[in-house]
Amino acid sequence: MHPGVDDTDEALRQLSLDLHATLERLDPARLRSPSRVAAREAVRSLAVRATALRARLATAATPTRPALEAACDDLVAADADADAGHDLRAVRERLTAAYDALGRALAKRTITTPRNRPTNYLRNLYHVGNSVAILLLINVLVDRTGMLTVAIAFAASAWSCELLRRRSPAINRLLMRLFGVVAHPDEHWTVNSATWMATALLIVATLCPLPACAVAVAVLGFGDPAAALVGRRFGTLRLRGSRTLEGTLAFFAVGAAAAAAALALWHPTLGVDVLWVAAAGALPAALAELFAGDLHVGGTKVHVDDNFVVPVVAAAGATAALALLGG
Repeated sequence: MHPGVDDTDEALRQLSLDLHATLERLDPARLRSPSRVAAREAVRSLAVRATALRARLATAATPTRPALEAACDDLVAADADADAGHDLRAVRERLTAAYDALGRALAKRTITTPRNRPTNYLRNLYHVGNSVAILLLINVLVDRTGMLTVAIAFAASAWSCELLRRRSPAINRLLMRLFGVVAHPDEHWTVNSATWMATALLIVATLCPLPACAVAVAVLGFGDPAAALVGRRFGTLRLRGSRTLEGTLAFFAVGAAAAAAALALWHPTLGVDVLWVAAAGALPAALAELFAGDLHVGGTKVHVDDNFVVPVVAAAGATAALALLGG
């Protein structure tokens, strides 16, 4: 048991971990026919434990009790949905709502839970589309000054939205209605990935040469979705958390290929060096993506978003390679 965590808190923490594991098992990219029975049994077990925990919470005087009770109710409802023959998407939505409520409530009790990052094919396409649009913008449509201007405007608007949606639940609901289809569940109440990406791109645009900026955008836009798709569908060798060797290798291979293509198209004077510069950006970025997430530094949890660290590290690697090659 964690220091300072009572029996109920520890039971809630363990429930959230098992719920996260069940959500991973029910992920569309991982689900196999033989696992459906096991997933169904896991949902039933979660519902039984949630019922018992809800009874214990009834006597607890804590501000987080309503949210925790709602999470328990969602788990019981998910079990009822499964019994009624509802499709797995409906069951996943119930479980996701429960996990979201648990995560927010437990965070207020200084209990950490893994982030829920389900497969989202529209988000993957959004990633790739954003990357292509930014590559066209910085290599075709604007000069260096224009790139910096766009980066500043993008970052400023992203952080303004973050501040506004924390002050106004109505604005948050509006933004999530607009972008919820490509947002992860926990981004309804945490700083979203687009904001971290905008911040990273501002840093990269300010400090790095244009070819390195192109590498950063290509590696993030193509490598990150590749890692998610391959890791969830084919990943078996776990490296850290939900990250797998297969996903990390896919990140490097696809990210390096995309970066090399961008450099060859818009910076052909580099010649064969495009391969070295692309690899120098993609390799450290793949390692950064592997270790991104919730880190514990001196007993304090620090969240390092991959959409921030990946482009910064990729651009740094590419910049170093360009300097060594005299580019």
